[in-house]
Amino acid sequence: MKALIGKWGEAEELFVRAIRVRPGGAPAYTFWSARLLAGGQPAAARRIAAAGLGRVEPTTRLWALIADSWEAEGQTAESLRARAAAGRMD
Repeated sequence: MKALIGKWGEAEELFVRAIRVRPGGAPAYTFWSARLLAGGQPAAARRIAAAGLGRVEPTTRLWALIADSWEAEGQTAESLRARAAAGRMD
């Protein structure tokens, strides 16, 4: 992954490929969403995390990414709802 620093297009391609190879695996959705969030794209991060929740066994990490994406946009109420959903999984 280090070789892809600064090469977002190539990294995104690998995330898509990873999802195609293992559509039921949460890690690709998790890492892709986290990367988008870190890159200042909270809406896109939320879209990928939500897609993961719809396609794989839900994880607290995917819910946390959704919550963090709402928080990044200043949507505290939405963030709290997502955090509550994550908490119900424990």
